[in-house]
Amino acid sequence: MYNFKVYRWKDKTYINEKFEYKTGEILGSYLNLNLRSFEKKHLEFKKKRLEIKAKYPVNELKGDYNESVWAAQKHFDFVDGFAKKLMPFKEIVNDFHANRLIKLLNEYRLLFEYDDDEEVDAGLDFSEQEYGEYLDADTEIDFKDEDDEEFPNKKMKSRYIEVHSHRDDKELIVFEPSEFAQRDGEDIAELNAKIEYLFDEYNRFAEDILRVKYVYSDFLDNYFHLGNAFPNPHETAEAYEKYVLEMKKDKMRTIYERFVPTKSAFSNYGVLRIVENKRELPLLCEMIEYRDIGSFLNYELFDGIKTGNLPKRCGNCGRYFLPGSAYADFCERISPGEKYKTCRDVGAKKKFDEKVKSDPIWLTYQRAYKTHYARYMKKKMTISEFEKWSAMAIELRAKALAKEIAFDEYERLIRE
Repeated sequence: MYNFKVYRWKDKTYINEKFEYKTGEILGSYLNLNLRSFEKKHLEFKKKRLEIKAKYPVNELKGDYNESVWAAQKHFDFVDGFAKKLMPFKEIVNDFHANRLIKLLNEYRLLFEYDDDEEVDAGLDFSEQEYGEYLDADTEIDFKDEDDEEFPNKKMKSRYIEVHSHRDDKELIVFEPSEFAQRDGEDIAELNAKIEYLFDEYNRFAEDILRVKYVYSDFLDNYFHLGNAFPNPHETAEAYEKYVLEMKKDKMRTIYERFVPTKSAFSNYGVLRIVENKRELPLLCEMIEYRDIGSFLNYELFDGIKTGNLPKRCGNCGRYFLPGSAYADFCERISPGEKYKTCRDVGAKKKFDEKVKSDPIWLTYQRAYKTHYARYMKKKMTISEFEKWSAMAIELRAKALAKEIAFDEYERLIRE
C-alpha cells in the first residue's frame, strides 16, 4: 500500500536510501508477529462481502449503503493502524492513509446528486449522531488485538459525504441537476474500478502478511532448518521442491497459504551514498522499487537463502532470529523467566543435558567427571592430576564416539 525503494549491498538492506537493516531482519520481525486477531478481522471483513460499488440510477443503491461504506472504512483504518507498527513502514511513512474510501467517493460526489427533479437518498447522507465517532475531526480511535496490545492512538479527520451538497470553506454549494446530466456511465465505471482496486489492495496486504505465518514459517521450520548447518544449494533446492510438491497436493489451501510470484517490483541498479568513518562513499547497488510488502518479503526470503541470512526459530524461546555464520540454535535475547541468562546460555545447557541423558558415552563421561572433580575438591587429587585425567577422558570419549574402542573398555578406562 506504500511504495518504497530498496538498495541491497552484500548482507545489508537500505530502505529509501536512509534506513539500514541486515538482510533477513525485516522478515524475521514479520515471522514473530502475533496475527490471530489480524487474521480474524481480515476473514470477517471478507465474509461480509460489502457492496460499495455505485449504480445508475442512484436510487438502486441499497438502503444500508451508509453502513457498508463506514464498515469498509473502519476496516481499512484498522489495517493501516496495524501497518504503522511494522517494519519498514513505522520509520518511512509519516502520512498514513486516512479515510481513503470516503475521499474517493467525495471525488465522485456528483454521481450521488439529483437523478431528476426529485431528491434521491443514495445512502450517503451521514448523520452526526449515528456516525459521530468518525465525524469529529479530533476523535481518537483505539485498536486492540486479542492480547490487549494497543495500537497507537490515531486521529482521523473525516469529511461529510452528502447527497446534494458538500461543504467547502464553510459554505454550502449545491450542484444543479444539469451538471449531473452531463455525466455518463463512464464515471460510474471509473469509480467502481477504483473502489475494486482499493478493496483488492487492502486484501492483498493482509494476505501478504498472513503468508509469512502460513507459508514462510512452515517452510523454514519443517523443510529448511533441519540440519546442524545452513543448507547447501542442493539441500535448499530439494527442500523447496519437496515443500512445493506437498503444497500443490493440498487443494484446500487459500491464496495466502501458497507461494506466489513477485508482483509489484521494479529492479534496476543505482548509486547509494553511505557514510563510513565520517566519509561519504558511493556504492553501486541493486535497486528495487516495491509497491507492496509481499513482493519485498518474497525477495527477502529467497535472497536470504542465497546470502545465508535467513531467520531461524530459537530452540528455547521459539522466536525467530538471525543465526549468523555460526548457525546457532539459540538467540541472544534474555531467556523467558530469567533476569540475566540468555536463550543461548539456557538452551546450550538444556541441549547438553539432553545429550548426556540420551547418550551412554556422554553420560559415562559426565559421571566420571563429577567423581574426579569431587576428588580434586577434597584434595585427593592435585590440580595437575585432575587436568591430566581430564585430557585423557576427553580423548577416550572421542574414541568411543568414533567407535574406535568398545563401550565396555571405554567405561573401564575412564573410571580409573
